[in-house]
Amino acid sequence: MDPTIGGVIILGLIVIGFFIFLSFVPLGLWFTALFAGAHVKLFSLIGMRLRRVPPKLIIKQYITSRKAGLGFRQMTWKLTTSPPAATGMPNFMSPRL
Repeated sequence: MDPTIGGVIILGLIVIGFFIFLSFVPLGLWFTALFAGAHVKLFSLIGMRLRRVPPKLIIKQYITSRKAGLGFRQMTWKLTTSPPAATGMPNFMSPRL
């Protein structure tokens, strides 16, 4: 096999992998939260997407609460999984903050 063909194949796989990564990461929402002062970890957004939790709904409310002056810590796994509406768990199964 010609080395240039192998390089083109590897480059193509890298590009395809990059686009698959972008399908799981809502970068626009991450930039919105970043510029609004509500810092959210990129891996939290990926985790929300993988758990089929609507990240747009949760992050928009998180931004609103930060702008209202509520003093939450930085959004972590604990904060993203605690609300029952975010996880689909009934109220009696949700952990208390």
